[in-house]
Amino acid sequence: MCKPTFFAIEYEINPWMDINNKVDQPKALTQWENLYQTYLSLGVQVELIDQQPGLPDMVFTANAGTVVGDTFISGNFRFKERKGEEQHFQAWFQRNGYKVKQLTHFQGGEGDALFYQNVLYMGYGFRSDPQSHLEIKDFLNIETVSLHLIDPFYYDFDTAFCPVGKKGVLYYPEAFDTESQKKFQQIENAIPMTRTHAQHFIGNSVLVGDTLLVSYTDSDLKLKAETLGVQLKVLDMSEFKKAGGGIKCLTLYLDSEFPLTEPV
Repeated sequence: MCKPTFFAIEYEINPWMDINNKVDQPKALTQWENLYQTYLSLGVQVELIDQQPGLPDMVFTANAGTVVGDTFISGNFRFKERKGEEQHFQAWFQRNGYKVKQLTHFQGGEGDALFYQNVLYMGYGFRSDPQSHLEIKDFLNIETVSLHLIDPFYYDFDTAFCPVGKKGVLYYPEAFDTESQKKFQQIENAIPMTRTHAQHFIGNSVLVGDTLLVSYTDSDLKLKAETLGVQLKVLDMSEFKKAGGGIKCLTLYLDSEFPLTEPV
């Protein structure tokens, strides 16, 4: 995670962003701290990286890259506004003993790549090129599935696709093209979200144990959670939604079996 020291809306690179919709800095810090403390209370070890001036979106660490074992595949940002983040994330992982791999094609890190039942599902269309999926497949020698995002409000895969551990997947069908929607029929326990759920970033939720951290709930979502055998914990992420981000965007998964050599 990355503490939102310099978080702000300084440009517009997705439909949620409006430079006139200013961030309430104290509120954003409180919301981030609440998420951070929630992770700690649930027994999660959280590593931190310092946010750098001039990189307001660095708080969204999910886009930094993809971590598997001792390998960090660095994201390759399409937008120039975020390119400066790459060197800081790469340096952090190098300091901590990871093998750092770089991609030729644009790719949005874990924001566009999520594991479910040992398969790496990856989105493309806005932040990532499909050719990057082939590069990642070659790096990791794993099974991958590519899904085409078509709704700019769900520009990152992790806004419309949420693995709930190995229990199931919550996904928003209308974020994907027809061919991709058909692929969901082959995914075990793939449960469609409603438009309301998608708009409240349920796709950007995180499972810890049997607790799904969400930024919204209603009776339908509670039923879905019950079906999956999880409980819901609601956290206010409204300041980060101004930039098109949420709980998962603020979180990069690390392989807990790989020890860090240098605390940050």
